[in-house]
Amino acid sequence: MQGEVIQHVKEIWEFDLVQKCFEEIKFQLFFPHIDYYMNGIDNIIKSDFVPSNEDIVRCRQATIGASTTTFWREKFWWTIIDVGGHTPERVKWQNIVKDGINAMVYFVALDDFATDSVEEAGKTKMDITKLVWEEVVNSDSFGKECILLFLNKIDLFNEQIKIQRQYDIFKEKFPDYEGPQDADKAVEFIERQFIELVKERKEIYTHRTCAIDTTQMAVVWDAIRDNVFRQRIAVSGMQLVV
Repeated sequence: MQGEVIQHVKEIWEFDLVQKCFEEIKFQLFFPHIDYYMNGIDNIIKSDFVPSNEDIVRCRQATIGASTTTFWREKFWWTIIDVGGHTPERVKWQNIVKDGINAMVYFVALDDFATDSVEEAGKTKMDITKLVWEEVVNSDSFGKECILLFLNKIDLFNEQIKIQRQYDIFKEKFPDYEGPQDADKAVEFIERQFIELVKERKEIYTHRTCAIDTTQMAVVWDAIRDNVFRQRIAVSGMQLVV
């Protein structure tokens, strides 16, 4: 029975009309990797299937509460606290910050410029992300901590901007953008919008990231480590010689 269901699902997925509909709406979907899993469904349904690293990192699960991970790396213990970004989760941030942190990493999903927000009608998910960023980065809770802005999902954003209808949506959402149909220029524009919301003179470290690219994230980790160490040295009053 299971095999029959899977076969019907595959047949439906392969319909030209279904593929056309998916291409029209895939950038507005909450879960953008449906095609990845559908194209690999024959392997996934095997009884001895073991997910690869890429299978795992492409999964999407909303963060509920605060998830803490502690690990030893390069002679230091690191603790990462992952907190959700939806309204019910944001009220919990204060309790985490007051216990003391060394750095804040704020993720911006670049592809959210075209996705409607479920929190507030008439706004996109990126609109909400900007509002939350402005509130958090200008909060008294963050003083001398290292602040990192991750412009994430750069792979999906690059793909979107190449498509004319998605670029038209981008221009509609950002009428002040006067640059070309170029992903790098468009990301620079978005980055400036976030940086301009910082009211005080704070050093913001920005990184363009693709969370499913493990090689790139390893490089980003090195940058995070260096940024955190530099910030802590500066706070201590020591001079850093490079």
